[in-house]
Amino acid sequence: MPSLIANATTFDESLDVICQERTVWIRFGAVRDGDATWHARMFEMTGGGGPPSWEKRTWEYPNGLFGSLKISGSRATKFLREQKLTYGKNVVTLPQMMTMVQWGGGRVARELHMRLLNGRPQKQRFLR
Repeated sequence: MPSLIANATTFDESLDVICQERTVWIRFGAVRDGDATWHARMFEMTGGGGPPSWEKRTWEYPNGLFGSLKISGSRATKFLREQKLTYGKNVVTLPQMMTMVQWGGGRVARELHMRLLNGRPQKQRFLR
């Protein structure tokens, strides 16, 4: 298992950490393009403890889908590897994640945040 306080790990090493999480909380936003496929435009994953005031929610519009779910780390790892998030009757395509994950912070907290905005991966970090 990679050092969680290292500056960076590979994406595969990060998936190993996620897979060991008992529970992860995910929030996402997706849009439906002309091909009727849902594409993630915002994705956030937290592990190690539920986010404050977390609720399972779904908002679905003709071309927009927002949702939150609580799943096992192994299931989240499967979604990330396959680049597809199954949410009810919907399948949301996730973009390819970065090959290196930046870890940061000097404080001890077991939180994993993986974000992507506008279809591009953003800051990914695991604080411990």
